[in-house]
Amino acid sequence: AILNHTALDLKNELDNDNAKLQLWDKNDSAELGNDAKLATGQIMKLVKSGVVVDSKRVVVKGDTNGDGKISLFDAVAVVNHYISIRNSDPSFTQLDEPYLTAGDYNSDSRITLFDASSIVSKYLEGRS
Repeated sequence: AILNHTALDLKNELDNDNAKLQLWDKNDSAELGNDAKLATGQIMKLVKSGVVVDSKRVVVKGDTNGDGKISLFDAVAVVNHYISIRNSDPSFTQLDEPYLTAGDYNSDSRITLFDASSIVSKYLEGRS
């Protein structure tokens, strides 16, 4: 998903009838409206005749904490993950899905300091 897009933007990009698509919060406890801003971890559901037939977690590149924003906290989470993996240090928190995919900013299937640097750049770009 794209930063600052809404549930309706995502629904319009999908091939299914928008009336059959529902966006839910990351805890799967509340349906969100069409104007809800997309954030990593939210769940897009395809519902037919009241039955969920498919669902996918939303991933917004760079949004590693699921708040729908790119911030320095997201970059720090990537650095912590990198240190944890690289040094086998359990005192640093590792990212799990879908936040791991969000942290792989350049989509090369690895979490590196380059991803953290790219997130910082995106953050600074948004502030200018």
